[in-house]
Amino acid sequence: MGYIGNQTSNSYSSMDKQTITGNGGTSYTLTHAVANAQEIEVFVNNVRQEAGVAYTVSGTALTMTGNVASSDSFYVIYQGKALQSVVPPDGSVTNAKIDTMAATKLTGTLDAARLSAGSVVQTQTALFLAGNAHISVASQTATQMTNANCGNVQVSITPKFNNSKILVTLTSSMTFYQSGNEYTWELHRDSTPIVQYSGDHAVPNYYGWVYFYDGSSGTISNYHPVTAQHTDTPSTTSQVTYKGFHRGGNNSNTAYACHLGGQMLMIATEIKV
Repeated sequence: MGYIGNQTSNSYSSMDKQTITGNGGTSYTLTHAVANAQEIEVFVNNVRQEAGVAYTVSGTALTMTGNVASSDSFYVIYQGKALQSVVPPDGSVTNAKIDTMAATKLTGTLDAARLSAGSVVQTQTALFLAGNAHISVASQTATQMTNANCGNVQVSITPKFNNSKILVTLTSSMTFYQSGNEYTWELHRDSTPIVQYSGDHAVPNYYGWVYFYDGSSGTISNYHPVTAQHTDTPSTTSQVTYKGFHRGGNNSNTAYACHLGGQMLMIATEIKV
């Protein structure tokens, strides 16, 4: 037979039934909570019982007026719980129809087309507490920032997109170096230096990621909170690890990326291009 409009979806309805074994008493538990006695039909030996007279309900608690023996045929039909199955059309379920969802149900890949340029895709952070030891260096050879309390200063990130930019930020609550000394921070990606000290003025960032210097004489202590940033293009969707390195300068004085009791924070933020 012809009709006008969208084709209807097929659905199938049935009433849920619970079979109960009598225990010789009057108290029983329903498998579904109900609001009132009219939402269920109770049968004893295939005889329907009168709601509110032969039985009462409260949530899942069913109370019979008379005792029900184990030999009695005893079952409940849920009038207020018709079971219906229907397959919704593709693309028909809106956000308003979704209440809660477990994170394990969220699968798939992030569609780059849904993100505008400049969108933050993800952020990874790592906090390092110096504790009772400095994060220091006395060598003119660049070494990774580390101490026994916090381990290596580094942060890892797995980019979602091959052309993403990664904004790397490294913050120290207190650096420390003395007069007559120079001190440099460097940034490495895995085993590759990407911002390092060269001493060559023709090279960008020839003094490294961050450069400290005090040319005065005498003993002067310099304490500073410091934040350094760099934007990198790793061109990969595999995990990369950004590492904080540092080196001393023109003498053997020790310099400190973080004084004892301080902390360092390293952040890698993926930005959509």
